[in-house]
Amino acid sequence: MMAHYDEVIPGHVHRVFHENLVSEPETEIRRLLEFCGLPFEEQCLRFYETDRSVRTASSQQVRQPIQKKKVEIWQHYEAWLQPMKDALGDVLTSYPNVPAAFTEPEPATHAVVSSPDGMAKAAQMLRQPLDSDPADAAAAHTLGVRLLQQGNISKAEAALRRAVEIDPSCLEARYTYSTVLAQQQNWKSAIEQLQIILKRQPGNPRVLSVLAANMVMLGEGEGALRLLEKAQPLASSDPVFWLNYGHVAKALGKGNDAIAQAYRNCIELDPANGEAWWGLSDLKTYRFSPAEILTLREQLAHADLGDDQRCHLEFALGSALENEGAYEESFEHYRRANELRRPYGHYNPDITHRDVIAFKSLYTPEFFSARKGMGCQSPDPIFIVGMPRSGSTLTEQILASHSLVEGTMELPDLGNIFSELVQRNVPRRAFPEFLAALDGETLRGLGAEYLTRTRAQRKLRRPFFTDKTGNNFFHVGLIQLILPNAKIVDVRRHPLACGFSCYKQDFALGAMHLACDQTHIGRYYRDYAALMAHYDKVLPGRVHRMIHEEFLADPQGEIRRLLEFCGLPFEEQCLHFHETDRIVRTASSQQVRQPIQIKKVEVWQHYEAWLQPMKDALGDVLTSYPHVPKLD
Repeated sequence: MMAHYDEVIPGHVHRVFHENLVSEPETEIRRLLEFCGLPFEEQCLRFYETDRSVRTASSQQVRQPIQKKKVEIWQHYEAWLQPMKDALGDVLTSYPNVPAAFTEPEPATHAVVSSPDGMAKAAQMLRQPLDSDPADAAAAHTLGVRLLQQGNISKAEAALRRAVEIDPSCLEARYTYSTVLAQQQNWKSAIEQLQIILKRQPGNPRVLSVLAANMVMLGEGEGALRLLEKAQPLASSDPVFWLNYGHVAKALGKGNDAIAQAYRNCIELDPANGEAWWGLSDLKTYRFSPAEILTLREQLAHADLGDDQRCHLEFALGSALENEGAYEESFEHYRRANELRRPYGHYNPDITHRDVIAFKSLYTPEFFSARKGMGCQSPDPIFIVGMPRSGSTLTEQILASHSLVEGTMELPDLGNIFSELVQRNVPRRAFPEFLAALDGETLRGLGAEYLTRTRAQRKLRRPFFTDKTGNNFFHVGLIQLILPNAKIVDVRRHPLACGFSCYKQDFALGAMHLACDQTHIGRYYRDYAALMAHYDKVLPGRVHRMIHEEFLADPQGEIRRLLEFCGLPFEEQCLHFHETDRIVRTASSQQVRQPIQIKKVEVWQHYEAWLQPMKDALGDVLTSYPHVPKLD
């Protein structure tokens, strides 16, 4: 690989041979510094005196002067190293030069999941630590696929990354790896993996369509459309292409007819593609014909359907029957869909409740008063927090209609920053008390780091931008510490309206595990309401609350109050938010492109008879809405 880089980007890599460094250290160090564009400094010759943390197996060796050995250790063991010598071949005999040519390895099997041998190796790997570093790319790929199917996204990423490292030529593993990266909202890295595939397979229409879908998530809508137009002549028979075309067209706000046609093209080629069926129902305005409902039932009758596709189909049929007014049967399909999804989730409501109690204990008026004036003083972000399906996308669309605000999406950056803080501090320091040890300089740096990470999403370079990651309600305290001038808007909707909307929403695998269980939804809403009530108490006036039902009753009044809180002058266009042309990358993408419609009966009211577990978990949070009872 390095020889290839030397050929295609000559001079880009500087090579240090250990033996040369040992025999002529000063010369080699000077050459290294010169290549790096650094002036020579005498201290580099006395590297062993440098006081720094070294976290590798050589940590003690680099703290000693170089010592030349007459005989290398490996030479004492050479008689037993024949397997290694055989594997090295002419790479060994040519060293330090590189042999003229390498034969490219055969690509790994593309049937790893169905291969009994691959499954056996994967099963064995499942019983080993993930850092055991197997040397079989096919087994690592199989393990990654199995972990992905189980909903264990982080471990799937580790296994697939290993597969790609072992065999960079295995394009199927790289493709699956890109999928896992995208599921974790790491779209930039996913795009990098897809671009590597396209270097080997230029013009691959399926890869181009997946690349386009990832580009949209980074706000690169025009580029995504160009890719789809490029791929379309070659992709008329590829259902995955049409699926991604529908996703991209939906995010870009293309007409419902064009979006629906893309999904129907996918279904025509692959009638069991549950994701395409759900794509149609998720348009919210689409009504399935009797023939389409019959086809949905026929597909669900197939015994060989995988859980993922069956889950999509159950959600889609539930939605179709909801539109027909067949609420009892509709609920049964929603229930089946969530039963299918539940084993692939890993949500523990007790942990969420424990964390809420811990945050409430840490965040006191005295805690924030002692840190007044700290953090990054930028006023740029507007955080929109709250439960999923609460109207947050509508709020974002209203703000994005203002000439001074750029609407982005659900950004992972604040949560990632908090997770990194936890990894660096826990268990050495208690959670979340470690936050109390962060000094002013650190808090300012964390705020600046958030702005740096989110800069790629700010395509329009407007003064303010939205971050509508709902579960940032956990981090209102952190926002106050690192970005004290940022605005925070809490969007709240009736607990059963919001909760049932979550229950019937086909969230992406790996997202919103709690939505599969009514009790979990109710407990999560209750913890959310309790934590926000605490923030109201210790940071009065810091959070602006938008009650969805009050907004529907008086949109102009609520929009004016929202803009005033954000320090924005009123603009008429904010009342016509449905006309704003922008990328919307959530389940509400089509709804926010329509004027407000007030319903006489809310959807959840048709299903109330089957929502008792959610009602029990909500308790007095439900009966007190929109007020919040006193919660411990």
